[in-house]
Amino acid sequence: MAKLVSKVYGDALFEAALEDNRLSGLSDEVTAVKEIIAANDDLSKLMDHPQIDKEEKVRIIEEIFGGRVSAELVGLMTVSYTHLTLPTKRIV
Repeated sequence: MAKLVSKVYGDALFEAALEDNRLSGLSDEVTAVKEIIAANDDLSKLMDHPQIDKEEKVRIIEEIFGGRVSAELVGLMTVSYTHLTLPTKRIV
């Protein structure tokens, strides 16, 4: 069920970007987020830590990426962290 939520949200984000002719920009944002996460091992450990609650993880995502990438991508990441239990590397 959780994977379905993320897939539906991701598909909707893709469709919206396609309709608004923002697919290239969204692709660039996803690439940048992946690179940031891959380059920052401490961030990955923090976001994957089981004792950090979901609300704190959402706050961290919004603090780091809010205003720097589209609100839709931030939304996808927060949905992924609040509904999935995937490691950080699989989120984006």
